[in-house]
Amino acid sequence: MSNKLIYATEDYNSGLNMVGSLVYTGSNYIYSGTIDTVTQVKNALGESSTSVGVLCSSSKINKWAAFKSGKWGYNTNFETGVFEWVASTDGFRLGDFIGYNHNAKPPVYYVDALPTTLSVERWTNSSILVKLARGEMQPVVKTYSGICSKNQIDIQSIVGTGVSAIITHQRISVPVTGSYSYAVPVLTDYNTTVTIKPTYYVDMTHGDYEDYSVIEDGARTVNVVVTPVAVTGSMFGIPENQTGGNPIEASILWGLTRTVASAKNIYLRVYPVGTGIALNYSDIVYVQLTASGSANGSLPLTILSNTGASTSVQIRMEISDTYDFTNKMIVVTKSFTWTNPAGVQ
Repeated sequence: MSNKLIYATEDYNSGLNMVGSLVYTGSNYIYSGTIDTVTQVKNALGESSTSVGVLCSSSKINKWAAFKSGKWGYNTNFETGVFEWVASTDGFRLGDFIGYNHNAKPPVYYVDALPTTLSVERWTNSSILVKLARGEMQPVVKTYSGICSKNQIDIQSIVGTGVSAIITHQRISVPVTGSYSYAVPVLTDYNTTVTIKPTYYVDMTHGDYEDYSVIEDGARTVNVVVTPVAVTGSMFGIPENQTGGNPIEASILWGLTRTVASAKNIYLRVYPVGTGIALNYSDIVYVQLTASGSANGSLPLTILSNTGASTSVQIRMEISDTYDFTNKMIVVTKSFTWTNPAGVQ
């Protein structure tokens, strides 16, 4: 049997312990712990061996558990967020695992995964929700004047890269229990990246923010893709599979539905594409979309084959928030097969 006192923090939850028995001493988060079987460690790690040496040097040890065997390696770098855990090679002690939680999270961690890509409507406000909570162990960082704390976090949002990057800061308090959510605002009119970089320290001595340590759960990068407008669309009147006939005169019925609660004005056009098909745009229609509303209409379209060769023709409905369609988006496509077009013009 192994006995020891373990010194926890306010974030440690003894109810999640998987190894040994814990009795709270009544003060300062100190527990009296005992363990009398190696099987608990074996089961907690998911190992097949009952050798103390094998268990203490296991690669399956969760480095974020407050109580475990091993130590931080030389490659651990608090400034870049690299945290290497090195298993024990000698001096194996089963008691090191008393209080071990195999499901422990990093000292501060993301509760929900951030999106890899965020679609943002041009010239509108959007946000990236960052939700942070605290794990059971202390930050693995170098301290400065005793201010090491996982309570105060600076959420940096870095829009863009290089010298043109725009960096903003928001200092938050992550609670002992539960989580804290902060919506990082995104307002842009071009495709970019946003890097979310929570850090432990904020130095206000000179009125500036200074990074001391990124949280162990690391920075995250979100690709921001700007679209002209948030809509869904429909398109009817597309010719059925066709044999002969050139050109084809069609009347395209279009519909747009606004999917967010704000009005928007856009431009719309339709056109055909395909091997040997002339690029022929319809008239440009100015569409006023009400908040979460719909609009519809029709447009004449001439579909012309320049070769007479059979092909698959795709009709595209395209929208833009500018008349010159420099910032455009294809909303709907429909296709038909055109066999042996005749009367090449």
